[in-house]
Amino acid sequence: TWKIEPKFTYKKSIKNEVCSNRIIFYDNNLLANPYIKDILTELINAKQNGRVVYSESQCGIDGRLLTPEVAKLLKQARLLNTRIAWDHGYSQRRMIKKQIDMLVDAGYPAKDIYVFMIYNYEQDYYEMLKKLRQCKRWGVQITDCRYRPLNQTFDNYNPRERQTNEDYYIHPKWTDRQIKLFRRKVRQQNIMIRHGFSFYSKELERWGAKRREEKIYKDINNRITGYITQ
Repeated sequence: TWKIEPKFTYKKSIKNEVCSNRIIFYDNNLLANPYIKDILTELINAKQNGRVVYSESQCGIDGRLLTPEVAKLLKQARLLNTRIAWDHGYSQRRMIKKQIDMLVDAGYPAKDIYVFMIYNYEQDYYEMLKKLRQCKRWGVQITDCRYRPLNQTFDNYNPRERQTNEDYYIHPKWTDRQIKLFRRKVRQQNIMIRHGFSFYSKELERWGAKRREEKIYKDINNRITGYITQ
């Protein structure tokens, strides 16, 4: 994106732009804004229709710029689905753990923290498995991103079929089977962590989905009831 957006710009305030109880940042590096503390403070105090505002950063946050103070502000500003990136090898694990610890200390449950991981790229399948297992030990979820070159004009990836480079991009360090197996392992592990399961099964997945659906309906009903009584 540096070729598309070569000039760094930022905003000092967003309080006059907030028009919903749920906002999404599409900023490529939200924490790089020198006024990020001021913006988060605005969100802490922001209200729409008498209700607080929740936010999410679609591209995640740059954990290298994270501090304990900023982590607390993110939590107080009700930033949801917090994501950091583990772009390189397993050797980065101490740095990633430090970032996770700051978010947990700020009040985020580990299971609500997501780690971006790019696969089908420079780290091979076995290196990525080590990272996958480490995230399981930490109790955090993974947002997996399959690498596709920007200049490739086709992508006919199908998780249910055997495929080759003629169908979609397969990195020289990966195979079609490894790409699909890694994706499956991530999905199953996320379900385990999200619902607190000690192992994965399709029966537990269906039970967890039903429990999640019931919770969503309950939350919606509580919000409607609270809005009516205001």
